[in-house]
Amino acid sequence: MEKIRKSLNDSPYARWGILILVGIILSVNYYFYDAFSSLKSLLTKEFAFTNTQYGLFVSFYAVPNTFLLMAVFGGMILDKLGIRRTGFTFIFFMAFGAVLTAYGACDYYRSGGIGHQMMSSFLPKYSPELKMMLAGRFFYGLGAETSIVVISKILVKWFKGKDLALAFGLKVGFGRLGTFLALRMSPTLAQEGAQLTTAIWFASILVCIGLLAFIIYILFDLKIDRELKETGTANKADKFAIR
Repeated sequence: MEKIRKSLNDSPYARWGILILVGIILSVNYYFYDAFSSLKSLLTKEFAFTNTQYGLFVSFYAVPNTFLLMAVFGGMILDKLGIRRTGFTFIFFMAFGAVLTAYGACDYYRSGGIGHQMMSSFLPKYSPELKMMLAGRFFYGLGAETSIVVISKILVKWFKGKDLALAFGLKVGFGRLGTFLALRMSPTLAQEGAQLTTAIWFASILVCIGLLAFIIYILFDLKIDRELKETGTANKADKFAIR
């Protein structure tokens, strides 16, 4: 049994494989966040957003993490519920928000699809497209920051005492890779506005792939926890408490 434990927790192949897996999640997180930076002119033209409305759309990501303090509460929830439940919940919020944002930009919704009438019934100053995309941006922001905290805790779990600083450095690299790809690929996919929704849907699908990557991670996490428990070497998870 000790051999099995080492093949997972102490194996460099397992550790770096886990790093790549969670690195994908971080990359798609950054990709979706930054994809809209290079699409500003196309968004303002296609959806008739003013500069103020575009700024509202981009900044709405921060609302749950600043005004609702989710960046703080997310850490508390992580300490209380652990990596698997917290990670799945918040990465699901991230994926749901990304899909909702893409839905708000798609032709089906704009031609009167599900939710269009409801979004048209309030705040006439803002278009139904903007309001749906704001809702998506809110949910995406709700999950994105806490998911980064979850990834950090995963790296501590797998790399503590074993190249932890290097793992954190590579984590930053994965994030910057997502930014680079977003800024390079989004304008190309959008084709000067002809395929703007394609570029947005592509970004949202990547976030859904990130959710799938975390589900795969859960399988490894369950296995290593079970084996460490059987060998009596499992560390008791930290629990949040005000002392």
